[in-house]
Amino acid sequence: MDFLNPSHFSDYELIDCGNFEKLERFGEYITIRPEPQAVWNPALSNTDWNKKAHVRFVPHSSYAGDWEKLKPMPDNWEIGYSLPNGPVIRFKLSLTSFKHVGVFPEQAVHWDYIYNNLSSFKGTQPPLPGPHPLQAKQFQIP
Repeated sequence: MDFLNPSHFSDYELIDCGNFEKLERFGEYITIRPEPQAVWNPALSNTDWNKKAHVRFVPHSSYAGDWEKLKPMPDNWEIGYSLPNGPVIRFKLSLTSFKHVGVFPEQAVHWDYIYNNLSSFKGTQPPLPGPHPLQAKQFQIP
């Protein structure tokens, strides 16, 4: 199965998915998290997943659970994302009680879009269209 990964995100990889879970790498750490849309069979075996993973999220309800550590890893760590021809965005990740780690890699195309469009302003502010609620009002003092 081919996976689409953000092209500038060397700190993220979707390794495998299936059986309602996904196996992902965030920096040097590999997680197993629930994924309700992964309705097919994974390419790798359950044994392979457990050998690769550092942690597995174990849900206790539809919105909460705990992380089971399979290998030593910190509860908090950092990863980076290289903007195209630009700086690196740094993310602080955490093992949360609601299965997320603090970044949504599928949003990388939006970060690229924002960076590419904002960098074209080169320090200038585009004019706001006439009276705008965020535009500062000028007052004259008599």
